[in-house]
Amino acid sequence: MGEDGRVTDRNGTPRYATAPRQAFPLPLVALAMALLVAPVGLVLGIVARRRILRTGGDGAGTAIAAIVVGAVVTALYLLLAVTLVVLFVLVADSTSTLPPGFPTPAPG
Repeated sequence: MGEDGRVTDRNGTPRYATAPRQAFPLPLVALAMALLVAPVGLVLGIVARRRILRTGGDGAGTAIAAIVVGAVVTALYLLLAVTLVVLFVLVADSTSTLPPGFPTPAPG
């Protein structure tokens, strides 16, 4: 401390305290949710990115990462769902036709 009570560094230059920036947890939550439940993480990432652009807070890179990861994993989920539906339809269709000469149960 200086003689007048101000905080100074080793050279006597005054140091001024600044208020710490408020932490914005939504981008981190969005990234975690993008890994666990991708569509939710995608939406939260978009909300976080819009809020960061509006308020100028920290976490823009994390919000973008949440959007990208959420979009990629959601696309993979959709691709997997479509593939499974196609496979189930193909399997169901192939079991309805019996090969020639295969004994069939008697009607009635």
